[in-house]
Amino acid sequence: MNLLYRSFRGDFNIFLYGTWGVTPNPAASQEKIDFKTIISNNNTNSTASFKTSELDAARGSLKPVDVPAMKSQVVNTGKQLLPGEGKVGPYGKLVSEKTPGSNLAAHHMPNSKYMQSKGVTHENGISMLVEHPHPGAGGRHREIHKELIEHNPLLEPRQALAESLTRAREVYIKDGAYTKEVKKSLLEVIEKSKETFPDLFMKGPKS
Repeated sequence: MNLLYRSFRGDFNIFLYGTWGVTPNPAASQEKIDFKTIISNNNTNSTASFKTSELDAARGSLKPVDVPAMKSQVVNTGKQLLPGEGKVGPYGKLVSEKTPGSNLAAHHMPNSKYMQSKGVTHENGISMLVEHPHPGAGGRHREIHKELIEHNPLLEPRQALAESLTRAREVYIKDGAYTKEVKKSLLEVIEKSKETFPDLFMKGPKS
């Protein structure tokens, strides 16, 4: 099953394509991921480009393929953040504290299956409350999962977190709801991930 995996640096300038059967290069570095650049970037006309050396370092023998320039547009949908949307914390705590009928869901970042593979329980995974109409359909939580069902288990933790942050950012931009409050929440996801699971998300010592 071919999936699109992205290693984000700056403005989406490295895209990785791979399969779950590929063994990643042990020398692959997740140090180059700049989380705050992902969050702060408001440019919605971004061009994707490949750097062969970066791809080879990240995915061993994988070769770059041609991808057209990616352009995303902010859609002025008039949608607004729901009360409580963007609150960050452990999944279990968010679920227990959210108001019944709030139309919010706790969204794991990275997703629960990936984090459980790293020894983190479903309840303890860092999450953010995201719009999820219930009963009903649509909403930002479902939109996020349309393209990011789960992470490649071969990704390093910082890469998986970058993938989660970027997909959430895309959905909020599309909804015209990428506000300073959402940026603050995504930054909080980064900080809580580092504080709670430093062995997974802090940069390692420079060699």
